[in-house]
Formats: sequence, structure tokens, C-alpha cells
Amino acid sequence: MRNKFTWLLVSPLLFACSQADKTAPSVAEQDFLPSVSYHCDSGELVEAAYTTEQTASIRYKQRIHPLNLTVSASGAKYQGEGLIWWTKGSGPGSEAMLLNAKGENLENCKEVSMVVNPVAAQVVGEFVIPKSVGSFDGRRLELVLFKYDPRIADKAAQRVDSLVIEDFSHVQEFVTQQDFVLGQNIKLDPQQGYYLTLFVLDGQRRTHMGMCQHSPDNLCKVLTQGGPLQVDFVINPVDNRGEPQP
Repeated sequence: MRNKFTWLLVSPLLFACSQADKTAPSVAEQDFLPSVSYHCDSGELVEAAYTTEQTASIRYKQRIHPLNLTVSASGAKYQGEGLIWWTKGSGPGSEAMLLNAKGENLENCKEVSMVVNPVAAQVVGEFVIPKSVGSFDGRRLELVLFKYDPRIADKAAQRVDSLVIEDFSHVQEFVTQQDFVLGQNIKLDPQQGYYLTLFVLDGQRRTHMGMCQHSPDNLCKVLTQGGPLQVDFVINPVDNRGEPQP
């Protein structure tokens, strides 16, 4: 009799927990902002969020899998609990593989879009310093993503994300090149404008400036208002007025 009574008390609790598990989204699901989608040969869709330079998350078969960057001979290899996600390049058509913990292939996929749903204010790209630029070291590189309201002319832009590299250096006769990702954890506001700035500083003085190649003579607008999601910068010295040298 006691056993029956105990079951009657416990079973509603089990039912309540089961219902809560079904209805309440996990923290990982709430925070997951996919920025790239991949279509696999099997017909499955893999969505990826590259949250930092060292971490990523993928959604595969309705489950979120957090991953960490690991050493690989080529491409970018991320490993988590039970899964390995290995990408070769970026951009539509780029290949990716999903493996299990033993290294056995689960999926062969290709990137189909940079932004599945424009929920993250993510912009990707690279910056290059040509080999003709003179050598320097001990500088500070600042790449900043700003947000502004195009409907209000006198409102200052808001800094929403940045990449800062201390002790930054370049050697003449060699090309300096680096990929970047910004805004992956920032929610995109379609009503706002976004732009990037890139400077190399010696103390507080700007010594070099990055010019985005899609708009070399204007503000480097991105994400909204027709701005691109992928940007290439070329960095060159500036003159005494802080303007790029020809």
C-alpha cells in the first residue's frame, strides 16, 4: 500500500518535469544565432554559429552542439562532445564534414548561405597589408563595428563590437593577412545602419588605415541598407592629416 501511495505522489512531479522539458527551450537554444547554413548530401541541414575565434555551435537534427577549435592540418576543425565539425574555406560552395568522436564520417556538406536568418549582426572578412608597406611593430590594431540610426542625423554611432590586436606587427616584403569575424553575438536590427573602421595606432596616433574594397572612398557600410556581409580591407599608411597615402 505504501508503494502505491508513493507512486501517486511522485508521478505528478515526473509528469511536470517531462512537460517542462518539452516546452522550455534550453539556454543553448535561446542563445543560438545561426549565421551560416550547410546543405548535406543526405538532405540534412546543418546551421552554424561561429561565436568566437575559438568556439562555434552547430544545430544538427534539432540539437545544439557547442564546439571548440582544435588543431588541424587544413581548414577549421571544431570538436565537441561526440561530434567533430570540419570546414574547408568559407563562402557558398565551401565544403564541410561532420564526423563522430571516432572520426567516422556522418555528413558531407556544402555552404549554401552566409546568413540563414539575419538575426546576428555578423560580418566576416579579412584584412591585408601589402608587402610594399614599410615594417613596423609594437602597434595596436583596432577593427570596430558601429551601429547608427540613419533616421537621426545628430545621434552618435554606437560601438557594438571590436577586434583589438596588441603588439601588432608587419614586415616589409611580406604580406600580412588575417581573417576576422565581428558581431556574431549581437542581434541585428534591420532598421539600423552598420559600418566598420580599421586603424593601426602608435599610442594614440593613427599610422595606418584600412580601406574596405567594396567602398574605398566612402564609409564602410555593412549588413543593412545594401551593405555586404563579407568585407575585404587593404591597410596602408596615412599622412599627417590622418588620410590614406596614395
